[in-house]
Amino acid sequence: VGRTINHYNSQGLSNNLTWNFHNRGLGSTTVFAAMPTGSSYTAAQGPPDINRNITWALTTGGAHIVIVNFPSNGYYKPGGFSITEIMYAYRTIFNTAVAAGKKCYITTTQPRTDGTFSNTATRAFLQEIRDSILLQFGQYAIDFYTPLATPGTSNIDPDYNSGDNIHVNNAGHLQLFNRVVAANVFESFATCPALINNPGSNNTEISPIVQASAHKFQVSVIDTRGH
Repeated sequence: VGRTINHYNSQGLSNNLTWNFHNRGLGSTTVFAAMPTGSSYTAAQGPPDINRNITWALTTGGAHIVIVNFPSNGYYKPGGFSITEIMYAYRTIFNTAVAAGKKCYITTTQPRTDGTFSNTATRAFLQEIRDSILLQFGQYAIDFYTPLATPGTSNIDPDYNSGDNIHVNNAGHLQLFNRVVAANVFESFATCPALINNPGSNNTEISPIVQASAHKFQVSVIDTRGH
């Protein structure tokens, strides 16, 4: 989180935005903990965590952008969650954010080879979930698997392995940071009131664009009826 703040501040965005990052991550939780408050759940899934879920993010947290990250917990075979229920949870979380007018990004699984995750079926399942997320969410999916895996395998690259075959080291976290930056999650988010200088003219100017670092921006035109 700190690295992300520092990066965007260095790009000049801090001139016009106040950053409030809420890191609601908690070890050993699964994607079902992030489901909206009031969602139904099985005994295996457990209830939504009302202090960390998408409802909290959108209300108490006041989030405009949500990044969802559940790398591997519960994603094993045999005995883990099915691809159907996993993807249903991701879609529900994503759609809840979008329905509230917010942006949401879903990160993929990450390679893991400890214990239960050492078997071939489970490691292949992590890749299947990765592929499903990339296919389902397109530009709103962030691939955390590929940069961490040894090419051609389902193992964590030794350069990024913290030593427990689950978590990544600082170099690994840098790879994840780079993927978030590449996703450009704050694109079109920095906004400011502007005036069309000559609304009756075929050619006019829009002012002020107060963000000096903005090289690309989006213009929304709203008439007096709010359309």
